[in-house]
This record gives sequence, structure tokens and C-alpha cells, in this order.
Amino acid sequence: MKLREVTAAAALTAIFVFAAVAPAAAQAPQALPPLPGFVPPYEITRIVRSAGFDPLAPPLREGATYVVRATDFRGILMRVVVDGRSGAIRAVNRIVAASAAYGPAEMLPPPYGAPPSYAEPAPPEFTPSGFGPAPALLPAAHPAVSGFPPLPRPRPAELASRKTAGESKPATAPAAPAAAVPKKQPAPLPD
Repeated sequence: MKLREVTAAAALTAIFVFAAVAPAAAQAPQALPPLPGFVPPYEITRIVRSAGFDPLAPPLREGATYVVRATDFRGILMRVVVDGRSGAIRAVNRIVAASAAYGPAEMLPPPYGAPPSYAEPAPPEFTPSGFGPAPALLPAAHPAVSGFPPLPRPRPAELASRKTAGESKPATAPAAPAAAVPKKQPAPLPD
């Protein structure tokens, strides 16, 4: 008899424990409290609705603002920016799909022609170590590039034979006249 009472009491306790735990697990997780100084997200949704928009998703916080995707009274998709501290609507922009003028979104062709086929053998100058001969970057007509600046071109023969007027005389500054006569100033007018 005692065993039946203990088993019944244990079963009854287990039922109560499982009955109390089941509703707690079925509840939705509670939203985190808003940051101090910020308007809570549900208030942002109410503000957007009161302005005549129909929010499509919960507000997303970006820095000090909330961004809400919504439709206006005509059903046009809009982006509503709301100040997170005051709740004032800062901007409303229409979300427009990209036009066909920009062309389809596709990958650009490779910049140096088609990629090599991996079924073909490697080119003969290819070495697995990567230290093979360097490809010729400049045409053969160009001289080798050195680390020094280029020398000036030689003077043409017809210009080299004649001398200019500046080369025959020494380069000196013209002397200022010693006794310069001052110019006469006009007399001031009486007041």
C-alpha cells in the first residue's frame, strides 16, 4: 500500500512539473529592451503606420536611425528612415528596380582574352617553379631600360655651327644709370 502511494505521488509530481515546463517552452522569446535613449521598435512601426505607410518588415536599426521597408497608399515600395532618438521621420525614398538601360547583371569578359583550357598542355615557356623566362613586355625596337635618366639629344649640325648672340658676349646684367634724373611729380590740388 505504501509503495502505491509513493508511486502515485511521484507520478503526480512529474505531471505537474511537465505541465509547468511545457507552456514556458512554447512561449515566444521576449524582445530585448530598447537601448536607453532610443525609441522602441514597436513605436517606430506605429509612427510609420500613422504617417500613412504599411510596414512590410520590422524596423532595422542602423546607427542612430531605424530603416523600415513599407508601401504607401498606392502600393509603391518605399524606404522610410526614422530618427531612433526622437521618432521623427527623416527621409522617405521610393525603392526603384534597376532599369534595363543598365543591361543585365552578368559577369564581365576576362580582360586578357578567354581563359586557357585546362585540357590543353601548358605553353612551352611555362615552368612549374614559376621562375621561367619573363615575357617580353616591350617590343624589340625599344632600347633596354636603365636606372639613369636619358641624356639630351645632340644639337643638329646646322644649329651647332652658328653661334647665338648671347654666346658671343659674357652674360652680365645691364648696369643701371648712375645719375638718374627723378621725374617731376605734379603738385597736389588744394582742398
